[in-house]
Amino acid sequence: MAIGRFEYQAPGSLQEALSLLDRNKGRTSILAGGTDLIVQMKNGQTCPAIIVDVKRIPELNRLEWSEGEGLHIGAAICLSKLMRFFPVIEKFDILAQACAAIGSLQIRNRATLGGNLCNAAPSADTPPPLLCLGAKAVVSSRKGNRTIPMEHFFLYLPIYPIPPMQANSILGFLRVGQRSIHMGFSLMLDRRKGFPHSHLRQKCREATCQELFPMMSD
Repeated sequence: MAIGRFEYQAPGSLQEALSLLDRNKGRTSILAGGTDLIVQMKNGQTCPAIIVDVKRIPELNRLEWSEGEGLHIGAAICLSKLMRFFPVIEKFDILAQACAAIGSLQIRNRATLGGNLCNAAPSADTPPPLLCLGAKAVVSSRKGNRTIPMEHFFLYLPIYPIPPMQANSILGFLRVGQRSIHMGFSLMLDRRKGFPHSHLRQKCREATCQELFPMMSD
């Protein structure tokens, strides 16, 4: 199916993007990497009048680590850049391995962490490690910022595009602090025919040995 006509906007700041969304409620789709959105448009699943490209917004492209603040991941950071970031490899290897499990090199060079989360697919590979690591999402709107623990981010699955948010909001970044946690993972290989689960089944145990996310079990 051919993609219909649409207006393309590439705001240069987060506030400009939020203004665009606020003025065009219900008529926009956010483009970060486009690896899911373009397919959905080709399949007729979504037909936005306006596409808002957030890839160039500086606030969404920060990738930083500090001992005091932890890991800051802008929502527009592509997966290949994230998995090569040394603090991620050294301190959050489970997240690096999840990114490496997604698609091909070409896909990882375009796909973003924010897009992988906001698409809210049950098969997404990055949510399990982020749940394990106690990540928090910072969501921006014209009314200000909201901090949403990752375990609450998908409560309304599969509502699209960002379950606990209004359509005129943007996922700005994720914050991952240091946690004293022992974790492991298993890799499930199966045929890609409507796969309902993430390929990476994370199992995390804190000092209490309490399972963090029983919803990921069969």
